[in-house]
Amino acid sequence: DELSSLAIVTIQNKSTLVERYTVLVEGLPPEWYGLSVSEVRAEPGASAQVPLRLAPRTGPGWPAGDYEFRVKVIPQSTPESSAEVGGLISITGVAGFDARLAPVQAEGRRATFSLTLMNTGDLPLGLALETSDPEGMCKFKFPAPRNLDPGQQAIVPVKVSARRNGIIGPPETFDVKISAKLAQDPSTNVKT
Repeated sequence: DELSSLAIVTIQNKSTLVERYTVLVEGLPPEWYGLSVSEVRAEPGASAQVPLRLAPRTGPGWPAGDYEFRVKVIPQSTPESSAEVGGLISITGVAGFDARLAPVQAEGRRATFSLTLMNTGDLPLGLALETSDPEGMCKFKFPAPRNLDPGQQAIVPVKVSARRNGIIGPPETFDVKISAKLAQDPSTNVKT
């Protein structure tokens, strides 16, 4: 689902000569905008319009937030008399993540599970892990997951070992729960 907006840049030639102008956008990644033309010609006293389509998309390096940009118009005969106008794009972010555990079942007194965490939203976020087992017979050990920027993933090794009452005994089955949740309000994770 792509959002876009159309702006019209109007260039007016106030000189007495035919002029060619170069139109530039600064401060935004190139995939966020499209200029229908980057050069325009205008007769003396005439004006020309250049459509500017803005279609911001968040991703790695470009999370939700505010982005200032400038549209610059440079006359080719007198580049020192360029003109510019500023704009602001505000993107409200959505926190989202995906978690996958492998393997889903293990045998033995100790097992290491790989928990893959993927930031599927457009805000940087921190995640926290919670572990439990209904019988209270397991020990868990894992490092704290690192913060993830949009599109990033991390693999967290989760070591699970069984607490045994004795050295000898039949094999037992334990259900374990490993869950990930947002460590805090995602709006406080935004880099400034």
